[in-house]
This record gives sequence, C-alpha cells and structure tokens, in this order.
Amino acid sequence: MRSTLCSIVSFLLITEANALLSIPFTKVDPSTKGSRRSLQKKSISVAYLNQFPVYVVDITLGTPPQSIQVQLDTGSSDLVVETSSSDLCTSDPTVCSGRGAYNANASTTYQYRSSDLVILYGGGDGATGDYATDHFSIGSASLTGFEFGIMYKSTVLEGILGVGFEENEFTTGLDTPRTYPNLPVSLVTAGYIPSRAFSLYLNDDQDPTGGTLLFGGVDTEKYCGPLAQVPMVPDPRDPGLGIIAYFVALSGINAAKNGVTHSFASGSNSIEVLLDSGTTLTQLPSDLAAEIFTYLGATYDPASDSLPEIPCSTATQDITINFNFGPITIKAPISQFVVFPDSGTCNLGILPTDDTIILGDTFLSSAYTVYDLDNKVIYLAQAKFSSNSENILEIEAGVDGVPHPSVNCGGSTTTTTTTTTTTHTTTKPTITTTKTTTKKTTTTTKKPTTTKKVTTTAKKTTTKCTTKKTTTKPTTTKKTTMKTTTKCTKKTTTKPKPKTTTRKYYHWQH
Repeated sequence: MRSTLCSIVSFLLITEANALLSIPFTKVDPSTKGSRRSLQKKSISVAYLNQFPVYVVDITLGTPPQSIQVQLDTGSSDLVVETSSSDLCTSDPTVCSGRGAYNANASTTYQYRSSDLVILYGGGDGATGDYATDHFSIGSASLTGFEFGIMYKSTVLEGILGVGFEENEFTTGLDTPRTYPNLPVSLVTAGYIPSRAFSLYLNDDQDPTGGTLLFGGVDTEKYCGPLAQVPMVPDPRDPGLGIIAYFVALSGINAAKNGVTHSFASGSNSIEVLLDSGTTLTQLPSDLAAEIFTYLGATYDPASDSLPEIPCSTATQDITINFNFGPITIKAPISQFVVFPDSGTCNLGILPTDDTIILGDTFLSSAYTVYDLDNKVIYLAQAKFSSNSENILEIEAGVDGVPHPSVNCGGSTTTTTTTTTTTHTTTKPTITTTKTTTKKTTTTTKKPTTTKKVTTTAKKTTTKCTTKKTTTKPTTTKKTTMKTTTKCTKKTTTKPKPKTTTRKYYHWQH
C-alpha cells in the first residue's frame, strides 16, 4: 500500500546578463515498482521508512509537453526515459504511471536519430532502444532538438538525468564513438548559464524539505566554513581516458565520538573516490569498512547477503565519520548513515567493496558540492542542514569563475574570492521534484555485485514502425481529426558492447 510523502521541489531561472537555474528538491514515496534507489545491488528487498531520498526532478519532453520525473545522477551523463510501449511498461504499467513516460507518437517535434541505444548500469540493469531529439524543458529553461535515449527494452525502473561529462556518455561506447550536447553543455549553448558548473545540496536525509540543485550558482546559505577547491583526478578504472567522471582524491578517513578522535589503520590511505548522487550508500575499501563496522558496533556477514546492521539508537549519538580531502574535512554525522529502521534495528549506509570507491548520498548529504566541469574542479564545504534561506552568487566563465567565500556558521560571509559575484533576490516559479520513502518490508537483501562488463555482441534486425495518431481524448471536448502516418525503418545492426556506469540500484519487490 502506497503512502506518499510529498514535498514540492521548485526550479528557479534568473534571466539576466548571466542566468542561473535553481532546483530545490523534495521527497516522494518509492513504494511502487517505478521507484527505487541506486546501489550496487541487483535485488534487495529493502524499503525506506526514514525518509531516505530518491532525488528526482520534473522535466517535460515533446510538443505538447509530456511531464516526466527522472532521477538526478552525477554518475552518468545521458538523459534516458521510459516509454509506455516498452516491454517493461507493457508488462507492468505501474512502472510508467508512477513517474511518467515519453510517447514519441504523441509529439509533433519528435525526431528519430538512431536505434543504437545500449546502456548498462553498475547494478546490472540496462536497456536498449533509440536515440531521439525533441523539445525539452526543465524549470524555466527550454531547449529545442535536445538529444536523449528512449528505453524500449529495459530493466531500468525509472528515467535518469545524467549530468556528467560528455566523454562519459553511453554513445562513446558505440562501434563508432560519438558525443552529443548533454544537459550541462546545452544550458551553456542556449545561454542559460555561462559555464558548465552546478552546485548540489542534498540536505539532511531526515529533513522532508529536501535540497537544491543550482546550475550556474553557489548558495552561501547552504554551507558553513570554507568552500574548498579539490581537483578532479583521472578515472581510476581507466586512467588513460583522463578526467571523464567526478573522481577526487580522498586523503583519509577517521571518526570522532563525543569529541574524541579515532583513527583507522586503513584510514590514512589515499584513494580515488567518485562523488555520485546516483548511488544510495557509501562504498569504501573492504578493510576500511570492516574497521568502521567494528568501531560503530555494526554487524556484517558477507556470507548472509545482508547489509550491515546497527542499532537505530546509534543515529542519535555524537559520532561523525570524517572525510579528509586535503584542504577540507567533511564531518558526516552518523545519523546520515543509519538507514532503513525496522523494530529497533537499522542498516548502516556503508558497504565494503573491492571495486570502485563511491561516496553516495549517505556522504553527499553532509557536503555542499560544486561540480565545475569546465575547469575539472570540485568545491566542497560542510553542508548546513535545514537551511530555508538563500544567498545566490553567480558562477562566471573562466578559470576562477566559481565564487567560494568562507561562511561562518551564523551565515555571514567572512572572506570572498577575487571574482566578481552577484547576489540575486528572486521569486521561484514552481516545478516538481521528489525524494522517496517506503516502509521496510524485509531485511533480506542480495549481496552487492561488481560492475558488469559485457563482452559479447549480438546481431539485431530491427524494424521501426511508428504510427502517429491524434484522437479525441475522453477528458476534453475539443474536436480533433484522425491523422495517421506510418514511418518504418528496417536495418540490421550489430549491438555494441554496452558502456557501464557506476550507478547502483535498489530493487523494491512487492
């Protein structure tokens, strides 16, 4: 039974000399199959009771506009959407009814591009389908001829809005690699923002008001202390590719309880970590994770295929897990890691891994993060929880275009950068975004899986026939005429090896 916790997320577009696009987000209930949270798990029967978020934003595609909710993902780079004619939505219509789906035949501005969409996410879910272009809007920003993927055959249970580098798009894994202007690039090209940069404020996972995604700006009311510059580093999975994802160097991890610092033997090792809003939990090296489990009193048995367990009362203790990035240390309260309560027992939002190290939402909620793609730099600050005020400084183009003043905990700016910044007072047009919760039905979970690599190719003969029909809708008295057009494209293609991203999934099973 679905019990919806809903908070509205709004977008804000300021149209001045340089524009910025602000997207605060909220929470909704992921109790339907059409909602889930990403994690390196192929099948986990766990649900959210503690308002643990799925971050989704409202977009529209097509003419007339079709409203769809898609999950925000800093770990991938493509927009991919569900379609009601897919095998997934045909077999289970609730997948598409919960978040919305795209219908190419209902859009007069739809343009078919190709049938070589092949995607694979780290949890094992993937899709095949088409690339297309159409009118796209997010908040007050509208883009024409925006390219995206349509998932016709899919195990991916919601649309995904990737905001990473073009070099990490799925099209770069095709037999003939290519890139296309994704959302950060398109917003710059259209003049909405001056550079490919955005800030992310997830807020306290226990706070139903949600957080903010801000393209082209920094909100000094959302963090405390310095906003420190941390350079991105090459992707450790393939360093020869250079910087194509949001990896940074983590210098070390320790903890503190009641003000007393505790060091971990494995916590002084420098490691490359991915800052990924598309992954729910934080995944740390196995030896370090084991030390943290012992320190916190968490129990974890890899053979049992379960997540680490910890008393729910731990969430109220004065404990922080401290992540040292060199110029700044982010102190993440233990409350952000205690998730999925069930009769006094909770799970710990940290997993051991011998694969890619990912700082997911259980870490990112404690950080204010600025992703500067143009300069390949991340800015990090200690997040200020439950801040309802704003003071937005515009990000400019150039090497030092991101304003990064230090802010004291009272909220006033104590130092500023040499860049010229502008403070905006604005009114917010509303747009919906969501942050998801469900009740925990079982504590049985599947063991994390590593990122899959598919080495086989398959011959596929596809016949694309679409019939566009305009019919009289039951909910309106507007008279329409029947118009039928048929478009068929028959081709034999070799499906390329899917490009794998690190996005990890939770599957809710009912």
